[in-house]
Amino acid sequence: MNKTIISVLLIGLLAPLTSLNATTSLINISNDETKTIGANTVIIKAGSVYESLTVNTDTMILTVPSGEAVELRAPGIYPAVLENDGGLANCNVLQTRDNQLLINGPRTVTVRPSAFHCDVTNYDTNNTSMLSLVSPTVGAQLTAGSSSQIFWQSAGRVPASVRLRLSLDGGTTYDRTIIESVINNGFYQWTVPEVVTTSAARIKIEGFDSGLVTAVALGDLFTIQGSEPPLEEEEVVVVVDAYNSTSETFNASTISVDKSLTVVTPVSGTITCLANSRIKSRSSSGVYYCGVDGKRYVFPNQKTHDTWYSGFSGVIELSDAELAAVPLGGNVTYRPGVRMVKIQTDPKVYAVAAGGVLRWVKTEAAAERLYGSNWNQMIDDVPDAFFVNYVVGEAIE
Repeated sequence: MNKTIISVLLIGLLAPLTSLNATTSLINISNDETKTIGANTVIIKAGSVYESLTVNTDTMILTVPSGEAVELRAPGIYPAVLENDGGLANCNVLQTRDNQLLINGPRTVTVRPSAFHCDVTNYDTNNTSMLSLVSPTVGAQLTAGSSSQIFWQSAGRVPASVRLRLSLDGGTTYDRTIIESVINNGFYQWTVPEVVTTSAARIKIEGFDSGLVTAVALGDLFTIQGSEPPLEEEEVVVVVDAYNSTSETFNASTISVDKSLTVVTPVSGTITCLANSRIKSRSSSGVYYCGVDGKRYVFPNQKTHDTWYSGFSGVIELSDAELAAVPLGGNVTYRPGVRMVKIQTDPKVYAVAAGGVLRWVKTEAAAERLYGSNWNQMIDDVPDAFFVNYVVGEAIE
């Protein structure tokens, strides 16, 4: 009959640690985990704590920090055998009859299933140490600051003492020690700590014998009614001005759209001003825009025209009489977002928004955000006489 044998080969003794570095990340096992090593299976028991774990083809390497322990089980009917640090007398690895392997830190060990490398002399017993937490029970409600009792049961080789630790995050960390060491008499009276209310409280119990962890158990989740969670700080939202030069230009697809003109259906046979076209008199160089309202709008100068059109191709020529028959609607303003404007008598630089609204760009940073590093080359001077065509709106920070 084949025996299932697990050996643990010590790779190196680590210097005793007085405390873990704050940056060290420990893995707390809340539920049994199964690892497959070659053709063998090893179970890491709930309550185990390790710093790192690597599963290779036929080995598993574990680093266990100081003050912690890992409990392994090898399924089968035969006891498991562990190596004893390569023959060192102060081996901190245990063997029991129930296929239980307990590795006390600080140690980095290699677990090699079905391989025998040395004798086991450190700890040998016919009874596995067993602990189980009885209370607090699942869902129990404890009040911060109150006195309460923790109950547990022992079986097999009874540990001489126990350590009790508390988790407030369901078992991810156990950073609160209830009592470092107390005689294993099955109960402990404790004062529930003042903490923020949590329903993820959990207790961990560890049994000690001859200075080594010999059993580990986790309790159920319970609630501690403490102080109210701190109010979340009111989020300060910095609102960046919604003005976006590209969007402004895109939204002002035509002058009629920019001016929010109302569509007027012309009388049949009288169309001389085709909507969204440009017209001029054959005898004059002045160019007008034809709105959807049937009116013509003046381009005050070529700079204004060039924000809407590139060149004069497609301009429709009319007779003086035909042009005069089209009513004037007003002046065209700069297309929003294309360029910034200023007047000679005012040092302020303005971005143009829909409907001829001017928005003072208060800082160079804002100008660069809108128009890039060459923002100062994107400014046109508007004659004071044309400034009346615009309305001043809110500034852009």
